[in-house]
Amino acid sequence: MIMEDIHEAGHSVWAEFWEVFTDPAHAMAEIASSVVWDIVIITLLYQLLFKRWILPRWSARIHKEIDNEHGVIHNESVVSLDR
Repeated sequence: MIMEDIHEAGHSVWAEFWEVFTDPAHAMAEIASSVVWDIVIITLLYQLLFKRWILPRWSARIHKEIDNEHGVIHNESVVSLDR
């Protein structure tokens, strides 16, 4: 539909592409949306979902499996800070 409108208006596809490509407002909108999506949302999702929920559960499960394989029993009442 859009391509037909461009053709009927007498513009070529490449002329319309170049007009959008060199438009400063369009470039600023692309940069702003990249900042919002790439930095804010992906960083927040990584920090909140992966590092706080998924990674601790994975590491606890793996740690428990390794302890079971090697017969390690942790005494939770003893805390050693000598390491």
